[in-house]
Amino acid sequence: AGEKMGLGDSWKYDMAKDDFSYAISYQYGCIEKNEIRHKNAILAFPTKEMRDTFYKNFKDLIEQCKDLL
Repeated sequence: AGEKMGLGDSWKYDMAKDDFSYAISYQYGCIEKNEIRHKNAILAFPTKEMRDTFYKNFKDLIEQCKDLL
């Protein structure tokens, strides 16, 4: 993803940056797809489309391990 975005390297989530990232998290008993900034997230993505595609492909597994998120 980083190379396709012109970063020249793999994309890594950096909480210190002011850029928004897109995450899948588990809060208050629900799996949520959020925009985040300055917040820790296990499943963080550089684009909304990547997050949504990941969720679509792995929804069942995410449901099984949601308590770990």
